[in-house]
Amino acid sequence: MGARKDGIKSFSGIKARCHVDRATGCWNWKGAMRGGLPLVWLPGIGPSSMTKTLQHLTDGTRPTRERMLVPVCGNAGCGNPAHRRWGTKREFFVSVMPPKTELQRAKLSLSTTRHRGIPEDKRAVILSSGKTPAELSRELGLHGSTVAKILRRGTRPAVSGSSVFAWAGSMA
Repeated sequence: MGARKDGIKSFSGIKARCHVDRATGCWNWKGAMRGGLPLVWLPGIGPSSMTKTLQHLTDGTRPTRERMLVPVCGNAGCGNPAHRRWGTKREFFVSVMPPKTELQRAKLSLSTTRHRGIPEDKRAVILSSGKTPAELSRELGLHGSTVAKILRRGTRPAVSGSSVFAWAGSMA
Protein backbone atom coordinates (compact mmCIF):
# COMPACT_ATOMS: atom_id res chain seq x y z
CA MET A 1 0.00 0.00 0.00
CA GLY A 2 1.45 3.38 -0.99
CA ALA A 3 1.78 6.41 1.25
CA ARG A 4 -1.17 8.77 1.28
CA LYS A 5 -0.27 12.02 -0.54
CA ASP A 6 -3.41 14.09 -0.12
CA GLY A 7 -4.43 15.82 3.07
CA ILE A 8 -4.15 19.28 4.60
CA LYS A 9 -1.09 21.20 3.50
CA SER A 10 -2.18 24.81 4.12
CA PHE A 11 -4.72 27.02 5.86
CA SER A 12 -6.60 27.37 2.59
CA GLY A 13 -6.86 23.55 2.52
CA ILE A 14 -8.56 23.66 5.92
CA LYS A 15 -10.93 26.44 4.87
CA ALA A 16 -11.87 24.53 1.70
CA ARG A 17 -13.02 21.58 3.83
CA CYS A 18 -14.99 23.73 6.30
CA HIS A 19 -18.30 25.52 6.46
CA VAL A 20 -17.63 29.17 7.35
CA ASP A 21 -20.15 30.44 9.89
CA ARG A 22 -20.81 34.06 8.88
CA ALA A 23 -22.10 35.05 12.32
CA THR A 24 -19.09 33.81 14.34
CA GLY A 25 -16.36 33.55 11.72
CA CYS A 26 -15.65 29.96 12.80
CA TRP A 27 -14.52 27.45 10.21
CA ASN A 28 -16.58 24.35 11.08
CA TRP A 29 -15.03 21.12 9.78
CA LYS A 30 -17.17 19.09 7.34
CA GLY A 31 -14.89 16.03 7.20
CA ALA A 32 -14.20 13.05 9.42
CA MET A 33 -14.78 13.34 13.15
CA ARG A 34 -13.49 11.46 16.22
CA GLY A 35 -15.21 11.96 19.54
CA GLY A 36 -17.14 14.94 18.17
CA LEU A 37 -13.96 16.74 17.10
CA PRO A 38 -12.38 17.09 13.64
CA LEU A 39 -10.03 14.38 12.44
CA VAL A 40 -7.67 16.02 9.95
CA TRP A 41 -5.21 14.10 7.75
CA LEU A 42 -1.71 15.62 7.71
CA PRO A 43 0.64 14.23 5.04
CA GLY A 44 3.57 12.45 6.68
CA ILE A 45 1.91 12.54 10.11
CA GLY A 46 -1.53 10.99 9.68
CA PRO A 47 -4.79 11.68 11.52
CA SER A 48 -4.57 14.73 13.77
CA SER A 49 -6.77 17.04 15.82
CA MET A 50 -7.58 20.53 14.56
CA THR A 51 -5.33 22.04 17.25
CA LYS A 52 -2.39 19.84 16.24
CA THR A 53 -3.00 20.60 12.55
CA LEU A 54 -3.14 24.37 13.04
CA GLN A 55 0.00 24.34 15.19
CA HIS A 56 1.83 22.19 12.64
CA LEU A 57 0.88 24.60 9.85
CA THR A 58 1.78 27.65 11.97
CA ASP A 59 5.29 26.73 13.12
CA GLY A 60 5.85 23.00 12.54
CA THR A 61 5.63 22.03 16.23
CA ARG A 62 3.30 19.76 18.18
CA PRO A 63 1.10 20.94 21.05
CA THR A 64 2.56 20.49 24.53
CA ARG A 65 1.14 21.08 27.99
CA GLU A 66 2.96 24.42 28.17
CA ARG A 67 2.43 25.67 24.59
CA MET A 68 -0.47 25.10 22.26
CA LEU A 69 -2.93 27.06 20.13
CA VAL A 70 -6.00 27.81 22.23
CA PRO A 71 -9.35 28.60 20.55
CA VAL A 72 -10.51 32.06 21.67
CA CYS A 73 -13.94 31.38 20.16
CA GLY A 74 -14.49 28.42 22.50
CA ASN A 75 -14.90 25.97 19.61
CA ALA A 76 -12.20 23.25 19.75
CA GLY A 77 -13.11 22.20 16.22
CA CYS A 78 -12.77 25.68 14.70
CA GLY A 79 -10.18 25.72 11.92
CA ASN A 80 -9.86 29.51 11.65
CA PRO A 81 -6.25 30.38 12.61
CA ALA A 82 -7.40 33.92 13.53
CA HIS A 83 -9.47 32.33 16.31
CA ARG A 84 -6.38 30.87 18.02
CA ARG A 85 -3.78 32.30 20.39
CA TRP A 86 -0.80 30.75 22.17
CA GLY A 87 -1.60 29.33 25.60
CA THR A 88 -1.38 26.25 27.83
CA LYS A 89 -3.29 22.98 27.89
CA ARG A 90 -5.20 24.21 30.94
CA GLU A 91 -6.23 27.38 29.07
CA PHE A 92 -7.34 25.19 26.18
CA PHE A 93 -9.74 23.22 28.39
CA VAL A 94 -10.98 26.37 30.14
CA SER A 95 -11.78 27.96 26.76
CA VAL A 96 -13.53 24.86 25.41
CA MET A 97 -15.35 23.77 28.58
CA PRO A 98 -15.79 26.79 30.86
CA PRO A 99 -16.69 25.73 34.42
CA LYS A 100 -20.25 26.48 35.46
CA THR A 101 -19.98 26.33 39.25
CA GLU A 102 -17.44 27.34 41.89
CA LEU A 103 -16.73 23.67 42.65
CA GLN A 104 -15.99 22.97 38.98
CA ARG A 105 -13.61 25.95 38.93
CA ALA A 106 -11.82 24.58 42.00
CA LYS A 107 -11.53 21.13 40.41
CA LEU A 108 -10.21 22.65 37.19
CA SER A 109 -7.56 24.63 39.04
CA LEU A 110 -6.44 21.41 40.73
CA SER A 111 -6.49 19.33 37.56
CA THR A 112 -3.07 20.64 36.58
CA THR A 113 -1.66 21.03 40.10
CA ARG A 114 -0.89 18.02 42.25
CA HIS A 115 -1.24 18.23 46.01
CA ARG A 116 2.56 18.53 46.21
CA GLY A 117 2.19 21.97 44.63
CA ILE A 118 0.07 23.32 47.50
CA PRO A 119 1.83 26.22 49.28
CA GLU A 120 3.35 25.45 52.67
CA ASP A 121 1.08 27.92 54.50
CA LYS A 122 -2.01 26.04 53.28
CA ARG A 123 -0.37 22.71 54.18
CA ALA A 124 0.29 23.99 57.70
CA VAL A 125 -3.35 25.07 58.10
CA ILE A 126 -4.54 21.66 56.88
CA LEU A 127 -2.23 19.71 59.18
CA SER A 128 -2.78 21.87 62.28
CA SER A 129 -6.55 22.30 62.16
CA GLY A 130 -8.85 19.64 63.53
CA LYS A 131 -11.47 20.21 60.83
CA THR A 132 -12.75 17.68 58.33
CA PRO A 133 -11.42 17.58 54.77
CA ALA A 134 -14.80 18.88 53.51
CA GLU A 135 -14.66 21.93 55.82
CA LEU A 136 -11.03 22.64 54.91
CA SER A 137 -11.68 22.29 51.18
CA ARG A 138 -14.46 24.91 51.36
CA GLU A 139 -12.31 27.27 53.44
CA LEU A 140 -9.13 26.95 51.36
CA GLY A 141 -10.67 26.50 47.91
CA LEU A 142 -9.07 23.07 47.48
CA HIS A 143 -10.63 19.79 46.44
CA GLY A 144 -11.59 17.50 49.34
CA SER A 145 -9.50 14.59 48.08
CA THR A 146 -6.43 16.85 47.92
CA VAL A 147 -6.96 17.91 51.53
CA ALA A 148 -7.46 14.27 52.54
CA LYS A 149 -4.21 13.23 50.80
CA ILE A 150 -2.27 15.96 52.60
CA LEU A 151 -3.78 14.85 55.92
CA ARG A 152 -2.92 11.19 55.24
CA ARG A 153 0.65 11.93 54.16
CA GLY A 154 1.21 14.37 56.99
CA THR A 155 0.13 11.95 59.74
CA ARG A 156 1.39 8.59 58.49
CA PRO A 157 5.08 7.75 58.66
CA ALA A 158 6.82 7.02 55.39
CA VAL A 159 7.25 3.29 54.88
CA SER A 160 10.13 1.89 52.91
CA GLY A 161 9.39 -1.06 50.67
CA SER A 162 6.20 -1.85 48.88
CA SER A 163 4.98 -4.76 50.95
CA VAL A 164 1.49 -4.44 52.39
CA PHE A 165 2.81 -6.24 55.47
CA ALA A 166 5.47 -3.56 56.04
CA TRP A 167 2.76 -0.89 55.79
CA ALA A 168 0.37 -2.73 58.12
CA GLY A 169 3.17 -3.22 60.66
CA SER A 170 3.94 0.52 60.71
CA MET A 171 0.36 1.34 61.62
CA ALA A 172 0.34 -0.84 64.73
